[in-house]
Amino acid sequence: MPKKLILINPVEQKSGFLLSKFSTFPPLSLAYVAALTPDNWDIEIIDENIEEFKYKEADLIGITSFTTNINRAYKIANIYRKKGIKVILGGIHASVLPDEAINYVDSVVIGEAELIWRKVIDDFEHNQLKQKYVGPIVNLKDHHIVPRRDLFSSECPYNTTNSRNLYVRNELSWQTFIL
Repeated sequence: MPKKLILINPVEQKSGFLLSKFSTFPPLSLAYVAALTPDNWDIEIIDENIEEFKYKEADLIGITSFTTNINRAYKIANIYRKKGIKVILGGIHASVLPDEAINYVDSVVIGEAELIWRKVIDDFEHNQLKQKYVGPIVNLKDHHIVPRRDLFSSECPYNTTNSRNLYVRNELSWQTFIL
């Protein structure tokens, strides 16, 4: 049976542009992490901009976070850690304040994950997860990594009620076509 990885983009409180799903963009960084995860893993992305977080069983949790939503990230991490599930935190906040972040999770990815994620997964699979991993700056033009956009919800995030929508993803953006 494949191991289950859930990647989460938390949202603390919706305000400003986040009040409108028209201005919400998918967490592409998580799609890159998913693309680098070995094929023998089952992967799910939960984006709280689109769907409400609900606990789901998993073997490993990955959370990305800005400072504006770090408290929500810590709350979600706590839910999983109480159940003995390992949690890895990455993103800007974790990269700037890794010594704070490690108090709430099992492992912190500092910097970019693209070149170190397979090592993180390998360490997890061998029960040797380190507290901190430091990833170098990555120029994605130098690497052929295709983000797993197929893992984003196919539900239309625009909440239109008076029209029929065809919701599609393409290489540059999310688009809605009203039919």
